[in-house]
Amino acid sequence: MKVTIKDIARHVHVSKTLVSLYLNNHPLSAKISPKTKARIDDAVRDLGYRPSFAARALAKGRTGTIGMIIAAIRDPFSYYLVDLAMKEINERDSQLLLMVTNTSEEALVRCLERLLENQVDGVLSTVSLPVDTPQYKELKERHFPLVSINHEQPDFSCVYNDFAPAVEEFLAYIKTLGAETLHLYSYGNNTTAQLLRKSAREHGLKLARTLSLANEADLEDICKSVLKNRPQFLFFTNCRAARVLVNEIHRAGIDYQPEIFTVYTLPSDIIDDPRIAGAIQYNFKPLVTNGLELLDHQLKAPGKAEREEIVLSTRFLRRDQFGELETLGRYNYRTS
Repeated sequence: MKVTIKDIARHVHVSKTLVSLYLNNHPLSAKISPKTKARIDDAVRDLGYRPSFAARALAKGRTGTIGMIIAAIRDPFSYYLVDLAMKEINERDSQLLLMVTNTSEEALVRCLERLLENQVDGVLSTVSLPVDTPQYKELKERHFPLVSINHEQPDFSCVYNDFAPAVEEFLAYIKTLGAETLHLYSYGNNTTAQLLRKSAREHGLKLARTLSLANEADLEDICKSVLKNRPQFLFFTNCRAARVLVNEIHRAGIDYQPEIFTVYTLPSDIIDDPRIAGAIQYNFKPLVTNGLELLDHQLKAPGKAEREEIVLSTRFLRRDQFGELETLGRYNYRTS
């Protein structure tokens, strides 16, 4: 038989209201004596009481659930963000409801609908939201607590990395190494790739024909091309791709010592390889911690909080500065 607050109150010989105030951490519970609190704690333990999720949500006016939208669960980038978010949200005594779009706009709309149906308190989105959908307009009109992570979003609070300073530092550095041509390998037309294309000419650098990494086959083709032509200066906007290339160089057993640069998107042993000559540091943990802080601001002033924007400055680090990289643990994921 399920144990209720009424059973706890009867066991301790106090009112049901008093037990509810204490278990829900109501401000008025501060007036309850330590002795009575201890007796309630003992009763909870002895009777095996488990709070009703629905009842707690009703009492607090919140579900204690934060929604999170990501593009793909198998992507190490998304996986790591989710892992950080789960740890932070658990510390807040809340739970995470995860939605995956698989890079489909139609799926993204369904994700938003389901999060609203589940009455989540707020949403963290690592995916840029399309502004021309009914769901987006509804969220905007309701001033729904939503924070965009790693993307600028015009109508909602957001936190993202500014790569411009680090790109300038990187380009200036490789010029000191005598670089004339840079080979760029990018997953899509991301921000870092756009900045490199824009600034390379200003630094007197020729940008070789850039190749886009859309899938595993593209990465295999790029590795073959690099091993055949052996360019000296290479930049990968994804450190996983850089790691795959390093593995292929080792596997080929050739004497090839390129200067490889990347965006350090994940804690990885890629930086241990001497061919990695430098990296742009990606602020991972601050994306999540700042994102949740912005969400807290929205939840504390429902419908009234102003849109906020946090821009995280990035740095370019030479190999001799790698000790300054933020390493929060190392993840093993398939790289070839």
